[in-house]
Amino acid sequence: RRAQGKRLGMHRARRRLDLTTESPTLHMSFTGNPGTGKTSVALRMADILHRMGYARKGHLVTVTRDDLVIGVAGYTERMERFFQSNPGFRSRIAHHVEFPDYTAEELLAIAKLTVERQNYRLSESAEVAFKRYIDRRMRQPHFANGRSVRNALDRARLRQANRHFAAMDHEVTREQLMTIEDVDILASRVFVEPMPRAATRRMV
Repeated sequence: RRAQGKRLGMHRARRRLDLTTESPTLHMSFTGNPGTGKTSVALRMADILHRMGYARKGHLVTVTRDDLVIGVAGYTERMERFFQSNPGFRSRIAHHVEFPDYTAEELLAIAKLTVERQNYRLSESAEVAFKRYIDRRMRQPHFANGRSVRNALDRARLRQANRHFAAMDHEVTREQLMTIEDVDILASRVFVEPMPRAATRRMV
């Protein structure tokens, strides 16, 4: 993607100097498992290209023949079936980008950044518990990378709120309201459900 940005910058520079240049082929295909950031990157790319003047509209919903960008994002296996059912379409898309699954360390970093943006924090014990959660969740069916992490944190915040509501006979401090504890993580059914014998990360 950085190389593509440099290429676009060079194209614009040549165009400003009235040098011969061909319009770059910017059709792109983003593939990968759920929750790997395909749609987020595609939307950001569309906005950047719109700002640079390479697309008349900065979104991925409407694309006409006059636009230079066709953005296609989807799960790897489904996109492969799509290309196979549309002979010649693959060759029309010059740039195919595969989004890898996140590592456990990256998922934990996403979790910490997510709660920070929402004015929450994970206690030390909660961070340890969430590492355990990630390890187990990655080996269970229907794992969805960053999406699974965000959903888990949503449920943890709800448990934290319920826990404080049940203890409203005493004052709750600002620090307590901001802190997610290990009990809010360990209550997840992920720690109750048995692990599958032949677990895999390639989920639907």
